[in-house]
This record gives sequence, structure tokens and C-alpha cells, in this order.
Amino acid sequence: MNKKLKRGVNGALVTAMAATPVLAFPVDKAHADEDTENILDMMEKLDDINSELTTEEVDKLEDAKDLFRRNVSWEDFTSFVQIEGMSQDQKEEFIENIVNIMNFSSYTDLLNSVEDFESTYNGDGPDQVNLEDTLDVTFDEFLKFLVGVQSGAFEYMEDNRDDVAEAALSNDDEDYRSLLNNAYRYSLDSLTSTNEDIYEKLNDQVIFGQDGIMGYYIDLIYDENDSDDTFTDDQQDQMKEAQEILIQALLEATAPVDNGNDEDDDDNDNGGGSSGGNTGGNTGGDDGDNGQTDPTDPTDPTDPEEPGEDGDDDLVVDVDPEDDQVLVDEEAVDVVEEETADGKTRVNVNVDGDRIQKSIQDLDPEQVRKITIKVTNGNDANRIPVINVPSKAVKAIAEKNPNAILEVGTEDAAYELPVQEIDLAQFAQDLGADSEDDVEVEIQVNVVSEDDAESTTAIQNNNLRTTAPVIEFTVRAKSSNGQVKDVTKFKSYVSRSIQGQNDFNATFSTAVLLKPDGTFMPIPTLFNGSSATMKSQTNSKYTIVENDDVSFTDIADLWNKEQVEKLAAKYIVQGKEDGSFEPQSSIRRSEFSALVSRSLALLADENAELPFTDIRESKWYADPIAAVYEAGIVQGREDNTFDPDAELTRIEGVLMLDRLFEYVGYDSAELNTDLSIMDFEDEGSIPTYARDAVERMVQAGVINGRGNGNFDPYGKLDRAAMVKVLDESLEFVDFISED
Repeated sequence: MNKKLKRGVNGALVTAMAATPVLAFPVDKAHADEDTENILDMMEKLDDINSELTTEEVDKLEDAKDLFRRNVSWEDFTSFVQIEGMSQDQKEEFIENIVNIMNFSSYTDLLNSVEDFESTYNGDGPDQVNLEDTLDVTFDEFLKFLVGVQSGAFEYMEDNRDDVAEAALSNDDEDYRSLLNNAYRYSLDSLTSTNEDIYEKLNDQVIFGQDGIMGYYIDLIYDENDSDDTFTDDQQDQMKEAQEILIQALLEATAPVDNGNDEDDDDNDNGGGSSGGNTGGNTGGDDGDNGQTDPTDPTDPTDPEEPGEDGDDDLVVDVDPEDDQVLVDEEAVDVVEEETADGKTRVNVNVDGDRIQKSIQDLDPEQVRKITIKVTNGNDANRIPVINVPSKAVKAIAEKNPNAILEVGTEDAAYELPVQEIDLAQFAQDLGADSEDDVEVEIQVNVVSEDDAESTTAIQNNNLRTTAPVIEFTVRAKSSNGQVKDVTKFKSYVSRSIQGQNDFNATFSTAVLLKPDGTFMPIPTLFNGSSATMKSQTNSKYTIVENDDVSFTDIADLWNKEQVEKLAAKYIVQGKEDGSFEPQSSIRRSEFSALVSRSLALLADENAELPFTDIRESKWYADPIAAVYEAGIVQGREDNTFDPDAELTRIEGVLMLDRLFEYVGYDSAELNTDLSIMDFEDEGSIPTYARDAVERMVQAGVINGRGNGNFDPYGKLDRAAMVKVLDESLEFVDFISED
């Protein structure tokens, strides 16, 4: 087996099943090879199959899988699940999770599907179904069964290459359907014939074969007389093509290799590393076993490859580019644990700059879009992973791809730091270092203890209802002379994510930054199930809160009531002291500045000085105006005043939103260029300096004309309309989740 690949999966399912996101469930390492042989075998085959696919073919596989997910009715599958105690909805979700695992399209896709499966069926949360209670099997046993089914199907196709080749040549749907059904029948028969109770028990409760889940799945793809009209003919053709691409890749990946030696081929495998061209050095003869004992055999007391040596079993291990991502393996780090003064364990993960440089030197820039270091900490606030990245590694990544992301994560959260934000020259100057080579970057993503006074105070003082752990994100620059500098603010928005136990309520939830003074600030957040991605320019302590008890006394019949409540729940808009919102009232320049400031989580520089003669520091709006002015989003009057109490005109609002787009960045390809300001009856009244901005905002769907066909550039923008344009602007630039 390819050693690189084996390191990537050995033991998790032993410690983490290898990539991102992290999965962590205990397995006895002494039985790692025995318990995971099917998994390792399948992963190797998958690795080889993927290497045969072009980028276009991978995209087709992904598109076909997404098509199936979107259109299939999971209710039709539930007759194959005979599990007592499961509701209809739970059965449908169960089937969907199983099919996603069985029908993976890439290594990362499989891992993500397994993570989703684990989050639902390997715990005791209120929304979880524990398999051990429901099926009388452990999660590990069930997962091994699923992987065994797929591994057996691979084995059948490899052993029956002639049948596979004949189906490929005939291009006949019935041949393909028969081939797939035979493969899964063989796999299930092999599993149940082992006389292991686990397989017999599972196959009684979850029907997998031709008369069950896989047979029905195959029929949906190949049955041209689909009575339910689940898929159109074109959609079926798309999914058939994906199946045929995968089968053809399997045929090519398992083709016999003529090595010029017909004797003892199995005992003299010097051709290992079939996918090693992307590893930056782990290729060729290193992967052949030459008839010797596998160095990862846990019975070998001198095992140099055993996961866990030198304390590095907490690390996810794989150095291959996967979806333009380079996963840092255990050979590229040195892990050292030390006790802190307060009794916690500091886990220092010291990255090897030479190894990183070597790993990426032969890759194309687009393959190095993300360098990922994943560490598991068991959701333990007393274990503090600290990732130390030397300047050599930073330089190598930046030289290969200046737009690359350095991702550091645990099972709780992840930090995506653009290498452009790591200014080694400035760090060296600030630290008094002799050169950039003396600088090291420290990154931490840590769970904050529940008894942390600072975060507890902010949560309690503001009646925040948290739905995720508090995570502290830290970046420091360190030099060999012992100097340390915290990086507290970035030039651009830096993404970081927090993982919840259950799906978040995207409409009424947001991330918040907990300030040391006991206050908090809302943060732009995108939600995807149980994952929340935040965009912020600062480091601090963050958590996710839900705020669904918001409304106002005068919006019951308002045309955009939902938008008002959504932005209020995210602490962006506020009402009046009497509990009303006053949707028809005009909005002032100071109020709109504050809304934009809160929407983007802007903080003015402490030493910033406003040039406006009519803004006093004591006013509530002084700080937000300073923040949006510093960002270049607002401007003053010609007489050096800001005119904070003036009512905002539509043209002023559009100009501010256009500058917001420019400040945070946006995808211009999403603009609807079929729309134009020439469509307005009064387009001639739109001033020259604002015409481009108005057209962009119209094409973004942010603002429309009046009912009479005019744009009305100097008309007033009321509070209800303000919420509409702000919400849709934030959705367009991906700073808030769409409803």
C-alpha cells in the first residue's frame, strides 16, 4: 500500500480518518490494521481512481451527485429501513446520509459525508439518533459496514475486469445496471458469509442489496421508464455519464502493470507511489515493501510510521493536494506538549519550513490555494493547540501563490489566514529582529473555558443566548530575540468558522465578538447547517448567539417585516425607545452610517481624527461615522461638515452602498447587466458622478425605481426601504445568509 495514503487513513477511522473536517472517535490502535483493512484498501483504490480523472470529469461527478440530492424523494427509500423507534423524517435523513457516503465523488466528499453522518448518529444530543441505542451496534461498527459494502463492490469490479470492460464497450444501460447490482450483491454476500453477527443484524434492519437501497438507487439512474418522473431523460443521462466515468476510471486504475518481471509480482512491489507525483517527494520506491514487514504494522516495536509517535497522533495526516488544498502531514511538524502555569496543556505544533517548501515546489499555483493544518483537541478547553509557522514556510507559500490561505483548525473551529496578511518585513521591524528569517507566526484557535470571566461577563451583561462554544482566535508574530507582538487588526476581512452541535437558525443568529469591556459587536456571518463562517478584521473571542425574540409594535403589516426582524435579530437595526420601528420615517445620515458600521463590524483606529467640524466625540454617532469614514464609505460636505442630522437621499444611500461593495469586494459576474439606468423615466436627472454607482446597485438588485418609473435620486430613503437595500446588499457581497 502507498505509505503516504496509509498514513492518511490508518487509525481512524483510528484518530481522524484523515482530512478536513476532523472526525474523532476512539479505536484501539493495537487492532488498527485489522479493523480498518477494508477502509485502507478502499481509500487506496479511491486514490488511484481519482488520479485517473480529469478536472472536467471530477466536476461532472460532483454535478451528478448534487443533481441526485436535489431531485430525489428520500421518502421513497424508507421502506428499506426496518428500524423500530425511528420516525419517518428520521428514516429519510438516515437514508440520505447513507447514500451520500456510498455515493461519494472524491476523497474529501467521503470525509465530509462521514462527518455529517457522525454528527447525527454518534452522540447523545437532543437532536441526535444514537446508533448503539437504535440498532444495537456502535457507530464504528456501522461505518465499517458501509465502507465494507463499497470496498467489496470495488473488489468485484477489479476481479471481473472483463465484464467491466465489456459494459464500457457496449455502452448499454442494462449492462451497466447489471454490473452494479452484481457488484453490490457480491459485496453483501461476502460480508454476511463471514458469520459476524454485526453484518447479519444490520442487513436485517437496513436493506442494502438489489431489493433495497442500492438497487433502488441504481434503478433510478438507469430506469428509462421512471414512473415517478423523478428525473428527466437529460438528468438521467447526466447521472449515467457520471457512473460510466467512475467505472472507466476504475478500469484504468486497476489495469495490470507490466514491470518486466512475471515472478512474485506481489512480493516485489517497487512501483508504489502511483499518485505520488503530487506529494513533493513521497514517490517511487519508498512505497514498495520489497517483501518486508509493513513498517506501519503495530506489532513492530520499532515502527517508524506509527501514528502517535512523538505525541503527533492528534494530527490529521495527508500532504496531497485535495481540491486545491495541501494538507500538512505529521512529517512536516514536530509536536511538543508542555504544562502551563495554570495547569493546562500547551500543544506546540512546530511546522517544518523545509518540508512545506519541498511539498509544494512542484505544484501549480492553483493547487496551493489553501495549506491546511488540522489538530484535534477533544473539545477540551484545557488543551491549547499552538501552531508555529516559520517565515520560510510563509515565504514558500506566498511565492507559490500570493493569494493562498493558511488554514488552522480543530474540530470546533477553523481560521483561514491569507498569506498576504502575514507581513514578515513589518513584523521583523516591529520586533526588532535582524531579518524576516528570525520571525515566526503563531496561530491559535482555542475553546474558551466556561468559567472565563471576560466572556462570561459579556454574555451575561447583554443577555446573549449562545448556541456554540466561545472560541478565541489569536495570531502573534514572534522573533528569535524573544519579542512577541499580537496581531489585532487585518487589512482585509479574514474568515474563520465555528462548528455547532446542531444546525443554526440562520435568520435569527449571528456571530458576536465579545469585548474585554463587557460589551459585544455583531459580526458578518454566513450559516450552512451547523457551521458558521464569520468575516472579521480583528482577533478576539467569538461565539454564535440566537436572538429570535425580536419585533416592533408597528410592523405587523409591514411589507418587509421579515427583513426588519432579521436585521434586528443580528443587532444591526434598532427600534425606538417606545418599542416602535417607525418604518416610514426618513433615515438620517448619522443613522445610516451606524447601520453600515454595525453591518460590517467596523472599528475606527483609536488615533483616528475626523475632519468634520460638526461631529463632537461625545455624540453616540462619532465612533461609527469615524469607522465608515476611515473605510472610505462616507464623505462629508464641501464645507468640512458631515451634516449628521440631514435626511439621507436615495442618491447618497446608493453611493454609500457602492463604496461598501468596493470596500468588502464582490463578484461583478453576478450583476444583471440586462438592467440599466436608461430604463428609468428620469435617468437624465441622475448626476454624472453617480451614474455608474446607481447602475451597479440596480444590477445587483439592491435598489429599484419608484412605481411611476422614475429613480428619484433626491427623494428620501425611509427606514423600511433602508432595511431592504442594506439586507440585499449584504446578501450580494456574502456578508449575511440569504433567507
